[in-house]
Amino acid sequence: MNEFTALLYDKVNNLEQGGLKIRVPYVEKIQSIFQDADNMEKSDVEVELLMSLLYFFYADQVFKGLNPKKC
Repeated sequence: MNEFTALLYDKVNNLEQGGLKIRVPYVEKIQSIFQDADNMEKSDVEVELLMSLLYFFYADQVFKGLNPKKC
């Protein structure tokens, strides 16, 4: 895991503070990865897939409503 995944995890955890009340898929599994220090060090397929899911979920939920002409 790297700083990007930690930042992404933090952003997803703060979606409600930003006004988005949405349910994160596989939230229990993702939380267990970040709460267990051993998981932070290993890189297995399940962890990589969950981090990819988290990225695409965040991008879809946060950026889908932005008007590209105003960005």
